[in-house]
Formats: sequence, C-alpha cells, structure tokens
Amino acid sequence: MLLVGVTGPVGSGKTSLLLLLTGWFQQQHKGVEGFLALGGARVAAHQGATSYRLQMVATGKNLPYALRGDSKTPPYVFDPETERYLEEWATQLKMHGAPALIVLDEFSALEASGRGHAKLWDSIQSSNPPLVVIAMRNGLVSLIEQSLGVSFDTCVDVQEKDAWDSLRKICVEHEDWKRVGAYGAAAGSFEASVGTMLHTAQVPFRGIALSSVQSMVMTYAGDGLGTRGKVIWVPFISAGLKALSPAGNSLNPMLAISMQGFLFTGAIEMLGWNALGVLLGGFLVGAWAAAQGVILQFIFVGGDVVRMYDMVLQWIAQKLHLPAFGLIGLLLIWTSIAGIISSSLTLYAYRRRQRIPERLQQLIAQGAPYFAVEEKNRSWKSIVHKSVRDVTKPFFWLPLLILIVLILVTGSSLENVFWITVRVATFALVFFSLARAFDPRSFLNWLQKRGYWGPAYAFRLVFLQNHHEKNL
Repeated sequence: MLLVGVTGPVGSGKTSLLLLLTGWFQQQHKGVEGFLALGGARVAAHQGATSYRLQMVATGKNLPYALRGDSKTPPYVFDPETERYLEEWATQLKMHGAPALIVLDEFSALEASGRGHAKLWDSIQSSNPPLVVIAMRNGLVSLIEQSLGVSFDTCVDVQEKDAWDSLRKICVEHEDWKRVGAYGAAAGSFEASVGTMLHTAQVPFRGIALSSVQSMVMTYAGDGLGTRGKVIWVPFISAGLKALSPAGNSLNPMLAISMQGFLFTGAIEMLGWNALGVLLGGFLVGAWAAAQGVILQFIFVGGDVVRMYDMVLQWIAQKLHLPAFGLIGLLLIWTSIAGIISSSLTLYAYRRRQRIPERLQQLIAQGAPYFAVEEKNRSWKSIVHKSVRDVTKPFFWLPLLILIVLILVTGSSLENVFWITVRVATFALVFFSLARAFDPRSFLNWLQKRGYWGPAYAFRLVFLQNHHEKNL
C-alpha cells in the first residue's frame, strides 16, 4: 500500500484536488472508492463550513455528516447513521478487497485522536488497497501517523503551484515502483536459493551464469517501466536481500549485483531502451562478473598480484608451448567471452520480453525469501565482533592462503606477505562490518527523509511482505 497525504489549511482546495484525482482514475476505467467531504457555507474564508456532507466516490451517494454546533470540542455534531454507513462500507471493503484507489476526505484533529474516520482504518488497511490518498490539515501529519500506526510515504501540499502534477506523477510512478519491488524480490529470491547453492558448491563459472540471469531479470523488469532508469533499484533490492542472507559469504555477490545494476542502467541511459542499449548493458554485466575477482584481489593485495599472475601465466605458456601473454591480455579475453555470453542472453530476453519465463513468474508470485532481520539499534561492537568471526572462517582464508603461497613462490618477501595479510584482513573486516550494518529499517528511513519515496516504497514492499514488520 502506498499512502499519500494531501495537506493544506482549511478551505485551500484539498477536496477539489481529490475530486480531480478520482475523475482522472475513473477516466482510465480504474476502480475508485472512498468519500469526499463537501462543505456548505463558510462564515469566513479559511474557516470550517457550517455543515459537511459526504459524497461516496463509487456511487455518488450523498450523506449528511457534520453540523457545526455550540460545542468547541469538537465544534461539529456528527450524524450517527452516516457513521454506521461508513463502518459497513469499510467492512465490505475488507471482505471483498479494495480497488485501485481509495480517497479519504478529510482527517482532522478528531482522527488524530483516534476517533472519527480513524476508526475505519483497520478495515480499510485489511482490504489491501494499492493506493490510499488522505486529505488532512497542515501540522497533523505526524499525529495522524501515530493514530493510524503507519507512516505516509509522501505528501503533497495543495498550495504548491504544481500540486496536481505532483499528485498525478506519484500515482503514475506508483505502478513503476511496485514492479521494481516485485522484480527485485524475484532476483533476490533466485540469488538466495540458486546463487547460494552455486557459491557454496564453488561451481565454476557461477559468476557469469548468475550475472547473466540478473541482466535478463533487469531486461524483463525494465520493459514495463515508464522511466527505464528505475531498473537500477532492482539489483539494489536483490543485493539488500543478499545482505540479510545467513548463508555463506554475501559480500562478493552484493558488490557484483550492485555494480551490475550501475553498468546495465548506465548503458540503457546512454544508448536508450533498444537492442543496442541492452546488448551493451548485458556485455558490461558479464564483463564485470569475470573481472571482479581480479579487481578485488588487486585492491586487497596490491601490485604483487599482477606480478604473480604474470609469472604463473608465463610458466603455463612455457610448459604448454603457447604464446606468452600477461594478466591484462588474459583478462581482456576472459571478460570479452563473459560479456558476449551475458549480452547474448540479455538480447534474447529483450526480444522475448513480452513472454516472461514461467520460472520468473513463479519467483515474482512467491516474493522474497524470509530472512530474520537482526535486532534494532545494533551496536558497532556487536557488528565488528561478528565480522571478526567472518574473517576467521576457513572460506575466507583458504583462497587467500593459496594466493599467498603463489606470491611467495614468485619471489615476494615474508615481510611483504605479512603486510599483504594485514591489509586483506583489515579491508575484509571493514567491508564485512559495513555489510552487517545494513539495516532495512534505517535505510528506508534514510530514503524517505531525503524524499526518495519511490525506492523506499519498493524496498518496503519487499521487506514488509516477507518480514511482517508494519513499521519498517
């Protein structure tokens, strides 16, 4: 559910904006439910009307609702028959499910205290509405959030010049972000199941296979997006799910998935959403999968790794009577092969993008895998302690020991090897700690505070669906 607030002072046109929104949805033959508060005469501008009636959006039925009385708290007397009608309406929504849009006009201090329309919220929320828009007065957003137990994904100030354009854009992009969340969950599910199995079994060429699948998923996801650049968030969600996976080493896959998202999106942004764009995107994804291991070794170990590879390759060339070539040459050949494989599969997906594979449909339907989210407010001491345990595990040191032996054989000193080991352990400790520090709650809050409601919504769809945390 995407929850949108429309804010403004009394008499500022909130109801008119909602009326425009409902009409726009109905023109597209999309279902709309809810009610609009139509005010009577006003004693003065920007003051509450003497009376209000509710107009049910779906049927057009008008109901008497509020009449200004002598009391100050609240200043209105509410019609009990209309309140019972609304309760029955909300119950029917809960039983039969919600349409594409629900509008609620309006929430005031009464609802902020848990009364009035707020009593309908549990039934409305249980109907699983895709999109809910609530009108409310300025200054009540946080109070109404506390009353309802949910946070608004974004708000539109009715007094802004482009309020209608902003609200319409949110509704249009809502479908995009739902798609991003669904495909991100599917990609994460594949990585958590098949990917983990391949990594655990140390299957050769698994990186190329998994990266090709990620590229194909991004292609299928991007085809249905109004703004293609949003596809970058599909691998980001997949990487976020990988960070929560308790199985095996998640650092390398997280980095690979994230970088592949940058490269693929960069290609389609530069060349457009066409065969050439996805072909280049797929090539870059495969090339990175082939090169990432050597790049990380160079970052961790330094220039010694290049010298070691060059000497090993020269020895192999001599033994097999092959032309001599160094690490750079081999890397260019290997990344080209991987890029061609990935780009070919990506182009295949692009040409068949209207026919989504059955396995991908199943992954989208089942959503993301369940991973226990660690406790809130984890201390850095706890994070570092667990990261130290990761660094001391055999799966981390065995490949490094092989690399160190080869570096020693190629003439490096023991002192140099010692500092290489220290550098690798330090880098690994930092990166493992950063990966463990990933907290979906904090990340979602960070996104929302900076106005990135769309990515926050996509992430929340994935984590709420699978972790049952209503307050992420």
